[in-house]
Amino acid sequence: LVIEAQVAPTIGIKAPVLILEEHK
Repeated sequence: LVIEAQVAPTIGIKAPVLILEEHK
């Protein structure tokens, strides 16, 4: 989650989507 949180500003929408999929 930390890695994707750092990449979020770069990718934009894809990062939060990956985080949601991990919670599933």
